[in-house]
Amino acid sequence: MAVLVTCASGFVGRAFVRALTAAGERVHVLIRDPAKAAWFPDQEVVVGDVHDPACVARALRGVEAVVHAPPIVYPDGDPDAALAMHRRAQVETTRLVLEQAVRAGAGNVLFVSSAHVTGRSADRALCEIADHGRPDTPYAQAKLEAEELVRSYADRHALRVVILRPPGIYGPGDKSIIAALRRAAELNLWLPIKGVDA
Repeated sequence: MAVLVTCASGFVGRAFVRALTAAGERVHVLIRDPAKAAWFPDQEVVVGDVHDPACVARALRGVEAVVHAPPIVYPDGDPDAALAMHRRAQVETTRLVLEQAVRAGAGNVLFVSSAHVTGRSADRALCEIADHGRPDTPYAQAKLEAEELVRSYADRHALRVVILRPPGIYGPGDKSIIAALRRAAELNLWLPIKGVDA
């Protein structure tokens, strides 16, 4: 099967590319930075922006499945501006990828969402699969809206979809706070926990 991985040079995208390649799938990658094309010697590389319909259409040629791992943005400023930026990154790219997947006949879509859509309430020890979502950040709100879009395309166009809601992800190449905490733990340092809300 030929599979497109969008935003393939990101931390999560690269992991999908490695796993799919190891499983013997033919992998197409869509990346924005041409300097990173060398990271993908065994894949069909399309350099372009996931916001550009022509680039997405080119990347989908001959593809049967799509892994869409939208880019994460780090906005500054007020919550309304943050929501607009997250919507552009999460919802708009998802709409574009879904539209182009339908046109290309790629009937299988895996959308990488986030456990954040269920909220960060400390009084709930377990999130049920039926939880629709209780987003409490602009990022989580945009992810939930993108999930709803994926479901609507599945219903209207008979797409087979999977929505993943992973919690924090870490591993080789991770540059998140989890990696920093792991390094600190290896140094056996006392960590200032008071006031941390993540």
